[in-house]
Amino acid sequence: MRKSDWVKMAAVVAGLCLAALGSYAQQQSSSQQTGDPVADAAKKAREEKEKKTAQKPKKVYTDDDVRPAAPDKPAVQNATAATPATAGTEGVANTPGAQKPEDAKTKENAEEKEDPNSEKAWRKRFGEQHTKIAKAEKEHERAKQPRGNQR
Repeated sequence: MRKSDWVKMAAVVAGLCLAALGSYAQQQSSSQQTGDPVADAAKKAREEKEKKTAQKPKKVYTDDDVRPAAPDKPAVQNATAATPATAGTEGVANTPGAQKPEDAKTKENAEEKEDPNSEKAWRKRFGEQHTKIAKAEKEHERAKQPRGNQR
């Protein structure tokens, strides 16, 4: 063999070695598969779970994020001086214990705006149901009692 043949053969062998080395390195870096599909699936599931449970960075609130509270408006001391009284409500507004029409409206609005899932709303519902249950039990007891002499 000539010298040029040896050089060509050495170049081909070196190229094959480099190609094999490159594919071996790529196989190790991508994922070290064991050949067992169950073990690979478990490993993949574990990695996904770790990604989901990884803690997210906490939000840091600054002055820009928080709006300053609006100052409270002072309560009106004399409601009749602030708003003109309507005819027919003057005597009702001055009697002690009587509700003003504005107060009734604000109470209705407050009840409408109340969160239906708040503790107060649930307590109200349970109270109503307990009252109904007690009433039904009393009626049941009355129905069970024997009546007078019936012939």
